[in-house]
Amino acid sequence: AGNYNDEVAILQRTAYPVCIVFGEAEKVINTSYLDDAPINVWNNKVYKIAGASHLVNIDAAIAFNEVAAGFAKKMLTINVA
Repeated sequence: AGNYNDEVAILQRTAYPVCIVFGEAEKVINTSYLDDAPINVWNNKVYKIAGASHLVNIDAAIAFNEVAAGFAKKMLTINVA
């Protein structure tokens, strides 16, 4: 329907860091477009997993799971009081 949102603007409004993961050999999208985006990325890093392409969670499951688990652990221990 042509109802698109500006994802960067949406991420700028979130109070918590976001974890962004791409495959280093991604061929479907430009993985560099978020490198300098003014958003709060976890560990000040956009993760680009070696040996992975578009399906990074399948292509490099162990590396992807390590990043995801580290992010989840951090987010589950944030004091939101």
